[in-house]
Amino acid sequence: MFSLLDAAWKQLYKVQQHTTILLGPSSVGKTTILERLKILFAETDNPKELPKIRPTVGLNVANLKVANTYFLIWDFGGKESLRPIWEKYVNDAETVIYVVDSSSEETVKEAKKLLNELLERTDLLKVPFLIYINKQDLPGALTLLEVVDKLDLPMEVDRLRWFQNCSAVQGYGVKEGFEWLERHVATKPQTLCSENMKKIAKPEPSYLRE
Repeated sequence: MFSLLDAAWKQLYKVQQHTTILLGPSSVGKTTILERLKILFAETDNPKELPKIRPTVGLNVANLKVANTYFLIWDFGGKESLRPIWEKYVNDAETVIYVVDSSSEETVKEAKKLLNELLERTDLLKVPFLIYINKQDLPGALTLLEVVDKLDLPMEVDRLRWFQNCSAVQGYGVKEGFEWLERHVATKPQTLCSENMKKIAKPEPSYLRE
């Protein structure tokens, strides 16, 4: 069913479009990130505010144009009872956005288990992973490097992934992360070593750059 919808969308709009799945545990900020992306990459100059976000029951979908690349993004509810729905979409994913709640060690621990399950899937071996370290605006949130350390992911030379700290509510980091995904959606995997991790700095909030 999903493949038919995907093919129909491409045929209707006559564009090359990349299928992206937006995953993560419940209440980590997935839908807030999606809504922020829709604002950041809207084809209009009229500023918008984030709508009131409610827990996702089932899925949300959005089309985005970034530079000359089109994305079809599927945002899934994170509750365990909803995860079987993911299986219908994962096989067709060309990119993955995974969201981690950095507000506590417990939320990071929950995110680690699910992220490892996704990275172990053979059908996602060549798929770029953008991993948002969200809720950096909250007091006591773990830093990006602290989160990466606790996720303790294996260093794999054939995997393309990027850790981006952000605050979906305040807006910083979300655009930078997605622009990385757009640049790498059609590239070959590259090594992510410890030196790369040390170079990642917290993005300056957009309101300080205006």
